[in-house]
Amino acid sequence: KIYQKNPLLLDPSQDEDVATFEKEAINCQGVIVAYDADRVLSDSLLELILPTKKQTKVQRVTLMSRHLNGKANGPLSAAAKVAANKDVFAFNKQIEQQYRDYEKRVKERCVQVSADLVIIRAGTLKGGGPGSIEISQSRDSTQTPTLTRAYYAKVIQKDLVNWQLLFDCDTQGVVLTPGDTAQGPGFRAVFTSTSPNAEPGDSGRVGVAQALVRSLALPNAGGAEFGVNTASARQPPSEDDWAAQFANVLPS
Repeated sequence: KIYQKNPLLLDPSQDEDVATFEKEAINCQGVIVAYDADRVLSDSLLELILPTKKQTKVQRVTLMSRHLNGKANGPLSAAAKVAANKDVFAFNKQIEQQYRDYEKRVKERCVQVSADLVIIRAGTLKGGGPGSIEISQSRDSTQTPTLTRAYYAKVIQKDLVNWQLLFDCDTQGVVLTPGDTAQGPGFRAVFTSTSPNAEPGDSGRVGVAQALVRSLALPNAGGAEFGVNTASARQPPSEDDWAAQFANVLPS
């Protein structure tokens, strides 16, 4: 299998065990490249997690990028990012070029190590926690892991109403869109920026993480590109739900 049920988690910036990290990077078969911010990884960091100067066993790379088609994205998204939610993805030409170059650099690395690449596009990232106590107790956490409840204590310091928790309660559904075709929030950007409901231009952190992990092991996902969008649901997608969504964006 490309990924393990209980992977070894390493953080070289915290543990400073770079040697162990480099060993695991060389021996692993699947690599997830994701950054929870409007930033991209430098070449030096990419070399750490996806080395090209040493022989590796990597077969598949899943990369979190962004919706870059510019549909229904404009100055109101930038205003919402400043005024309401710093996590709003505010598309502009500079951001587009940054991510296009990023994708190109990762693609070149994949070619060098003979690995497949899957590009998974996201918009404004929302949620990420377990939802309400009732919902988290009814969920199989081994199938859909989330951040801990401590996440809400962190974000509630910035918001009078913990809409992130409400999002994790009511918007656990996922809709995948082929290629780079997802719509942005348009003129409603200021209103959708802190909305707990399913809105155009939004992506749930849990849904994006699931797509990144699940795409590692799907035989027909190599070379694919698709977006992750939200849908109203009080439970995360089932295995059948995920199969149906992937069928809409991957070749049969």
